[in-house]
Amino acid sequence: MELDLKDRVRIIAGIVMTLAIAVIASSLVLNGMTRDFDGSPVSILAVLRDFSLQTEAQKIAATIFLGVVALCIVFIGVMIYSTTTTRYGTAHFQSVREMRKNGFVTPLEEGGLIFGKVARPPKEPRGKPLEVVESTPKEALKAEFISAQIDAFPQCLLVGPTRSGKGVSYLTPNCLLADGSLVVLDVKGEIFRNTSRMRVELGDEVFRFAPYDFEHGSHHYNPLARIAAITHPNRRYAELDKLADNFLVTKGEGAAANFLGGAKQWFIAACLRAIEMGDPTLTRVHALMFGDGSEVGVSDIDRYNAIAKTSDNAIVRREFSNFGNLDPKIRQSYSQVMSDSGLKQWANPQIQAVTRRDDIRFDDIRSRRQSVYIVVQSDDISPLNAVIRLMFTDLIASIRQTSSDHDSGLGQVFIMLDEFDQLGYMPIVQQSMKQLAGHGARTTVVTQSIPGLKSVGYSDAEIESLIAGCEMKLYISPNDHSTTEEITKALGTRTGYKASYSYTLNDFSNRSVNLSTEELPLMSPAQLRRLPKTKMLLMPEGHLPILADKITYYADPVFRRIFESQKGPYPYPSRELQHLDRLEQKIAQDAVEKREIRRALAASQGFDAEQKRTSQGSAVDLPREEAEEVYEKRMTDVKDAAKKDAAALEAKRQVSAAALESVSD
Repeated sequence: MELDLKDRVRIIAGIVMTLAIAVIASSLVLNGMTRDFDGSPVSILAVLRDFSLQTEAQKIAATIFLGVVALCIVFIGVMIYSTTTTRYGTAHFQSVREMRKNGFVTPLEEGGLIFGKVARPPKEPRGKPLEVVESTPKEALKAEFISAQIDAFPQCLLVGPTRSGKGVSYLTPNCLLADGSLVVLDVKGEIFRNTSRMRVELGDEVFRFAPYDFEHGSHHYNPLARIAAITHPNRRYAELDKLADNFLVTKGEGAAANFLGGAKQWFIAACLRAIEMGDPTLTRVHALMFGDGSEVGVSDIDRYNAIAKTSDNAIVRREFSNFGNLDPKIRQSYSQVMSDSGLKQWANPQIQAVTRRDDIRFDDIRSRRQSVYIVVQSDDISPLNAVIRLMFTDLIASIRQTSSDHDSGLGQVFIMLDEFDQLGYMPIVQQSMKQLAGHGARTTVVTQSIPGLKSVGYSDAEIESLIAGCEMKLYISPNDHSTTEEITKALGTRTGYKASYSYTLNDFSNRSVNLSTEELPLMSPAQLRRLPKTKMLLMPEGHLPILADKITYYADPVFRRIFESQKGPYPYPSRELQHLDRLEQKIAQDAVEKREIRRALAASQGFDAEQKRTSQGSAVDLPREEAEEVYEKRMTDVKDAAKKDAAALEAKRQVSAAALESVSD
């Protein structure tokens, strides 16, 4: 077996030490202490020259010398044997010195991700399990932070079960100090409450997309706004094609997957028609595909043919005409694929409301600092996963269109994908993980377990690609079998020693011992499950693993000071924006009520839909509705009313301020 540098140093040091001991012992015994019967000192050289050993002193000296030489030989043999029997791995956790040497202890001002705090590595006795050393509270508070330069480990995978402290130890500290724009999926809204005011102080424009927060309101996000702004028709189609690929997904390779290709073409055509109509929203797309209830007595076939006939876009005419001529059962299958993929969420009036405008834009996220908090409750992630997938798909597509030149002057973007396994199938994340780093994105994928990714449709190859794309893996309190097995395999092995004993049948006091080596995992699955709650496991690419202490932001002196320094109100959407939302919702409700009145009148008066249509060849035209003009007029009135209300509020505020000043005078 080839010896490494460490083993060679051990052998050389052992030989030198042994020879030194032999020389000293020989000098003391043979020249300083042992004397012949006549009182003269006994010389080792004389003994070697005259090996007759005639005197008793010579015999004693020779015995001592040979004994020392024998001990030297045994010692060197043991050293060589103990080294050459290391036939297995030499994996170990990084020491503090190794962490410093490898650049894991860097100042927080470097701007990279923060992973944990320095802790003493576990004790590694030969042949025995590791002994994890817990830091004392004083040591934990004074310990340095484990971080790296901004480009060292840009992509990170964080695995930890629920209530394991992922937000407290990783998400909150990094969101407080991220030097650039920030986009975070904020489950329960804790990250917003902990960090949003600091983001304002850092100069960020803060947005809070919270569809189901009826108390504080929500900023708006329109998935089609960026694509609608593209003027080149071929590029617009290409972007819609990407959007459809990442938005419309099915699980597995069943019957639904067979209709996915046609459903995507239909979806793209509907988006093109919505843009053509001047209403580039998924609410309009949903209405074009499934109807909005305003066409009383009109069949789906006639409605699709009418859309095809009235559009100036050749793709729209082709797709809607073909779709209208399909067998009803096949058409229903396409509709089911669209609905199951997530478009059905736009039948929800609240989703329609929060995706009507585009307060949040990702096309300038690297040139204009902003923080976007996507706030949802755990129970709402699944119902809202299509909207969230669209946001991150749009974000990634926008980032990939920016320059990859480090000297471009564009800033960094920190992306925190919490509860990633609950968002559904998002292949764009796995496919673009490595590329994003070159465009200034620093992405953290957070999941409760590795098997959780399989449940949403990722194949083993895709999961492996996602994990490989993350240069840093963090594990907190791993407890499921599959994850602990993966960690154990990735940590590597060390060499242990095993002693076997044998006894003579007639004489049990006669025992022989055979010492052999065996392969031991650096940490077994059972040891991983027993890790203290204060510990976390770091596995940086190209380096030995690190056993670190978790950060507790509210107890850590550095982060507690930053957290408590936040001042001012939380950056919720403005009252004027919330007032505008309420007025828009009232208009939408009025439209629904009028639609119901029209239906009732049609039913009572024997309304004949055929009299309201004019035939033109194989397709039919519906009469042009004035709904769009009415809607635009009402929206203008709403905005004017909101401006007047805002002006009135400002006037009242100024009057109140003047009154307070007069009273104080």
